Amino acid sequence: MSLAYQSISKITALETQIALLESILTPELQRDARSLGIASFEQMIFYFRFQLALFSEDFVCMQSLIFESEKQVSCWEPEMFDVLSDVCCRSPFYRYDLAKVCLQRHLDKEIERTEKSWEKIAILFRELVELCVDVEDSKSAFSQILQLCTTLPVSFPKVESQWIIARAWNLGVHSAK
Repeated sequence: MSLAYQSISKITALETQIALLESILTPELQRDARSLGIASFEQMIFYFRFQLALFSEDFVCMQSLIFESEKQVSCWEPEMFDVLSDVCCRSPFYRYDLAKVCLQRHLDKEIERTEKSWEKIAILFRELVELCVDVEDSKSAFSQILQLCTTLPVSFPKVESQWIIARAWNLGVHSAK
């Protein structure tokens, strides 16, 4: 079975799942689900749409889904960006560029919060640096970290600071060779 046939089969299966979910997602069911605290129907449909865009390699659609996610899904939480990032990094996609966009979006949302979790922000920065493919790409992430650290009302978490310093040093040594 060829890779193209497998991809077409997966796209067809996802389209079928999306159609099924949309057919059962009536306004009444949405209200009932929300009243019970269940908000995953919309998230599930969104997740399938995102996977479909990945399979079809529709970069414009993927970018639109990432940046319009809060408008498209009423129960959107910033942690969903981590889910999307994880999907982008998996086989058969390996779209680290999109994974970085998702993580950057989550990071931006965390920084915008009034009640910031500096530990979470530090971890997101680490994940963002991990996805950088070259030194130039890493410089951008390190510049963003440095800019944030100079304005922090608290100190950056120690373990994350040590990791960032070690990573920057190793990248510098590696690029100097």
